[in-house]
Amino acid sequence: MTVTLDLAPAIALQRRISRAAFFTGLMIYLEGAVTLVMLREMALPVAALLPIVLVMGAQAVLIRRPASLLVRGRLVASYAAALLLTPAFTALLALGSRRGDPTIIAALFGALILAVTAWPTVAAMRAARTHRSQLPGVASPAVLLACLSFDVRTMIANRVRSFGGDRVRWAAPFVTAVLAGAATLIALALLQKALGFNLGGAIGQPAALVGIWVFYLSMRHAKLRAPVLRERDRRAPVLILREFNDDALMTQRFNAGRSFEHFFTGELDRIGPTISVGRPGERLAPLGASREYLAGPDWKHAVGTMIGDAAVVSFLLGDSENLLWEFRQSVATRGKDRTLVIVPPLDDRAELRRRWTNFTHATADLIGTGLPTELPDAPVLAFLFARDDVVLFVGRDLGRARSRFPKAKADYRLALRLFGCLMREPPASGRDVEAFMREHLPLVAATALQST
Repeated sequence: MTVTLDLAPAIALQRRISRAAFFTGLMIYLEGAVTLVMLREMALPVAALLPIVLVMGAQAVLIRRPASLLVRGRLVASYAAALLLTPAFTALLALGSRRGDPTIIAALFGALILAVTAWPTVAAMRAARTHRSQLPGVASPAVLLACLSFDVRTMIANRVRSFGGDRVRWAAPFVTAVLAGAATLIALALLQKALGFNLGGAIGQPAALVGIWVFYLSMRHAKLRAPVLRERDRRAPVLILREFNDDALMTQRFNAGRSFEHFFTGELDRIGPTISVGRPGERLAPLGASREYLAGPDWKHAVGTMIGDAAVVSFLLGDSENLLWEFRQSVATRGKDRTLVIVPPLDDRAELRRRWTNFTHATADLIGTGLPTELPDAPVLAFLFARDDVVLFVGRDLGRARSRFPKAKADYRLALRLFGCLMREPPASGRDVEAFMREHLPLVAATALQST
């Protein structure tokens, strides 16, 4: 049996509430900026500051943790109250300012802030109303929160953990990048002064590029090798297996460190420390999974040991001889449970179709008839195995997007987080996955198709 999980409705909802979170935060920031400017220009007396600060504080409380508000059914009421407090802020600013032009300016700024930030907030409220009937029956909000939330503190904690919990090692690249950018800016300023010309703010762009380059180079130097990371992070690891040529897959322009692997390992770090086999002869490991470099002809034995130790084995879909051997070895060692195959967001559909077809044909004796032998028309993000059944994660149809990776990030993020939730108690069949969706994430439609 094949179970297809349509993530599109959940992705659309998550994007709306994350966009609303950004704009409601921007609303409070702009209110604070306007208040400070008017204080500085003596257009607003200090005595009028207290009620304005109280209104802004109330707004900050109302918009906190939107995913949690959604699960508790309070997002619409909280966001509506936050929006209604914006006219109250404008009225307090106008009434507290000096008569004349300051009052008019305060009213105009308040109206502008509301106009800029209201629509994304209203869109999130409408989406929450649409899905309101599905949420009361959720057995536990933990899965919904894990899939829809975007807590910065959790993200930073995962990043620090990927450096073995060493905060200094994690923060050093940031400090180094700032110092390198500042040094470049000063050097360019001195150079243009010595040469007698003035480029103005244009020198900031090369300084920023130097800072970014130094940052990612420093991150690569700070990255721990897999054996060291496993000593510091005692969780069972997540093993990433891929073709070496995919290490730089979907590397972003002007940002050589941000590959597709760097992106998805950041999500799989939630399950365990991500490790992989390094490319032979590689001088500096790329960002992503921590590398273990295997020397000598006995690499297959070492990979077999890594497979046996892993909590999860994740494959990036490919058709090379070594990758197919690793997949067969993984199934022979541990079965298909706790195995994830990620379908890369290749812009070349023909190349993706070739990889899919070759992979399914070469492993047909292992995966059975659950997985389609031809690449489905739907945008498949990944698939896992529930014993003899196959579960497909399907994202949004991005149409004729010129570059799929940036637009598909939200789709892959939700798929990987949902996979992590499923691995807490691995499903024994496709029916178990359907039941899990109904109980924990009804926003995702699960469709079962019997294999033939």
